[in-house]
Parts: sequence; C-alpha cells; structure tokens
Amino acid sequence: MMLYMLYGEDDFSLHEELEKIKEGLTDGELLSSNTTVLEGQGLSLEQLMSVCNALPFLAPKRLVIVQGLLSRFEPRDRPRYGERLSNSAEPRKEEAQWLALGERVQGMPDSTVLVLIDGGLRKDNPLLKLLSSRATVKEFPLLRGDRLKHWIRLRVGEKGSSMSPSATSLLADLTGSNLWLLSSEIEKLGLWAGQRRIEEEDVRQLVSHAREANVFAMVDAIVEGKMALTLQLLHQLSDEGVSALYLLVMITRQFRLLLQAKELSRRSL
Repeated sequence: MMLYMLYGEDDFSLHEELEKIKEGLTDGELLSSNTTVLEGQGLSLEQLMSVCNALPFLAPKRLVIVQGLLSRFEPRDRPRYGERLSNSAEPRKEEAQWLALGERVQGMPDSTVLVLIDGGLRKDNPLLKLLSSRATVKEFPLLRGDRLKHWIRLRVGEKGSSMSPSATSLLADLTGSNLWLLSSEIEKLGLWAGQRRIEEEDVRQLVSHAREANVFAMVDAIVEGKMALTLQLLHQLSDEGVSALYLLVMITRQFRLLLQAKELSRRSL
C-alpha cells in the first residue's frame, strides 16, 4: 500500500498535491468510484481499516482520504475549550489505540492508497512521528516574503504571462499568503494584459480592492456586533500577512467615514 501525509496551513498547495496523486493513480472515472473521503475526528481505527482493506472495483487502485486525523494527536497541556478536566484523559486513551496504525498499514492491500491530510501540526505530533518513516510526508507552510514572490513568478510563467518585479511585489503585498486568491488574481491579470508584461499599474487597477474588501467586511462585523465573524476575518487577514498597523489604519478610516456619514445625515434632517 501507499501512504501519504500532507499537512500545513497552505491548503491551496496541499490541494494541488492531492490532485497530482489522483492523476498518477488511474483513469479519473474509475478513480471517482473507488475514492472514499473520511472525517478523522470521529473515525475509529476499525472503521478506517475496513475501508482500506476493501479491494477496488474494476480499477488498479483504491484511494482513501482522511481529513483531520493527525490533528487529533496534537500535544496539549490543557483540556480543549469546553472539555472538563476530569474527562480530559479519556480522548487521549481512545486515541492511543490509533498507535497500532503503524503496524496495521503494513497489512493493507497493495491496491490501497491512503492519504492523511491536515492543517498545521507540531513536529512532536505522535502519530505524525510514528508514520513518517512509512509514508511520503509533505508539509505546506504559508508562503511569505521571497518564497511568496517566487511562487507568483512561477505561477505567472505557467499561465504563459510575465510580470515586472514591482508588480510582483505589489501583488504579494495586496493579497498576502492566500494562494487561492492569488491564483484567481493572476488569471485575471493575465487576461487583462494579454501578450504584454503585467505591470504595477495593472495590479493597482485590478487587485487593490481585494484586501480592502476583507477589511470592509470585518468593519461591518464589528459594527453589527458579530464578534465570531470579526475574529474569523481578523485571523484570516493576519494569516494572509496583513500587518496590524495596516488593519488599525483601515479600521480607523472606516469608522471615521461612518461617523462623517452619520453627521451629514443628521444635518440633512
């Protein structure tokens, strides 16, 4: 059998790697009927083994994708939110049964391809360490700085376009580490520029709204008292590399505009 572990906060690159694995297995139609996707948080070892030991139907390979299993083993010094101290040992005892997976994978059919995918993980994750020697392991951290600019240049080249260094830097500043957004914006810029090189002014015209749109959404959430959404957008912007100073300036600007609009409305009454 083949075992892959793909993890990291860059879910765009992780998704692309998963697609490459699929492409290398068998015909797309046959693979679709021989693919099982499982949620790791509520999965038992026996349930996983039952799926992995099943032989493929009219195809050479069977693909089993498990999402979120590795994160169950993240070391923690305190109970998770909402979990009482008295019960904190029970999930760990149940998860300890999974340590047998290292031996069980050896007995799986050669036709089975097992892929464990997850978000960011600690290096001392026990299941990650246990299976690393038996698996193809790839980590996908968020790209920042020069690595992000390098990715942009490669992506632009793959799309048959070219981009000036200043345009590359501006695009990275405006979108941050969100490769889903970056990929979409690169497609749009390529269509806009046609055969010529993408310049900084192109980025300013087409992309400059992207980051501000998320900031506007966050301000709306603040005004409406939606704290859960506010925190979600704040974390998203932070993960994308947006500086705290930029957020403070934009939030202040938006509230100032709201106060001005309110004052103008009051005067017109």
